[in-house]
Amino acid sequence: MVLGGPYIYSDVPVNGIYPYVSLGEIEPAGDRDDEWQLTVHAWSQGRQGDAQAIAGALLGALDDAPLRIEQNRCFELRFSLADIRREKRRVYRTTVVFRLRSGEAILGGNNADE
Repeated sequence: MVLGGPYIYSDVPVNGIYPYVSLGEIEPAGDRDDEWQLTVHAWSQGRQGDAQAIAGALLGALDDAPLRIEQNRCFELRFSLADIRREKRRVYRTTVVFRLRSGEAILGGNNADE
């Protein structure tokens, strides 16, 4: 139950049962319309090591994961940033940010290095 078990929410719940994962913001990454930043938060209670284990599980599950969403459109998810902070006594929030690119960018339609 390292990744949040059955507790994965679209918003942070009031009085959620730890550990749990909540989806954060999805924001455009710069001026391009085929790249976004996806933020995922994991909440744990107890030790900072638990928060680190959840961050590792998120990376293992999502980094470079092959995704197909809506009408066979391909997406690529790449790790960008992680941060662990103590929110209040014994509660840790792990924030993991991924870069999400659409199929056109993956296939070379838009080269990020140009």
